[in-house]
Amino acid sequence: MTSNHERREVGVIAEWQAVESAWADHRWRVTGLLPGAAAATPWTLLAEGPLLRRYFAGNAELLLFPLETDTLKHNIEGPQPAVYVFLRTTDAAPGMALLGATVCAGEAQAHVDTGSDLVEAVPMPPDIAAWVADFVERNHVDRPGYRRRRDRSERATGPRGAADVNADDDE
Repeated sequence: MTSNHERREVGVIAEWQAVESAWADHRWRVTGLLPGAAAATPWTLLAEGPLLRRYFAGNAELLLFPLETDTLKHNIEGPQPAVYVFLRTTDAAPGMALLGATVCAGEAQAHVDTGSDLVEAVPMPPDIAAWVADFVERNHVDRPGYRRRRDRSERATGPRGAADVNADDDE
């Protein structure tokens, strides 16, 4: 079976930042993307100061699938096109793991819904935006919206079994 998906790798830069808060002493942020895969070992310390540690978090693969062009189109046509990077707390040093990245807003929302992953939206670099726009242009098919019609029994009783006084209005 062949697939007409496309892929591209990016390197992810993440920072540990000290914060003054009653609830936490630090926070993690994704601060940049590198074009292509980097040869560095994941979680290589790049810079360190008293309030900040910058790491090469690792490489992530961006995948584009033809059936996801609706959300890809929404992302690149929005006011702030983004690459979404997923991090997860871990016991291994430095305390975070890179799970991956995507330009698909739907996939990003699925990670947000888990409640435990850190999902950081990073401004989409121009070369990735051009790649996504080209993919959408070549693969996007407008699909008509689908509106489900209620059957006769639902119109008579309503969605919860109560009598629907306007049951004949839908016909």
